[in-house]
Amino acid sequence: MKNYNTIEITFKNGHSAAWEANKGEWDDYAYDGKVFIVKKDGSWVGIYNMDHVISVVVK
Repeated sequence: MKNYNTIEITFKNGHSAAWEANKGEWDDYAYDGKVFIVKKDGSWVGIYNMDHVISVVVK
């Protein structure tokens, strides 16, 4: 199984957000078709409306 350490989210306005697992910022994520959710210890720590997102890269 491959371990993922970084989530990079790029927005339509040119801004971006990066989450690092190595820094303890996240441990799980979810996507429901409308929003991308970043989770830490079962809590939502980031929620992104996909209408404003160009790409989400988990690496």
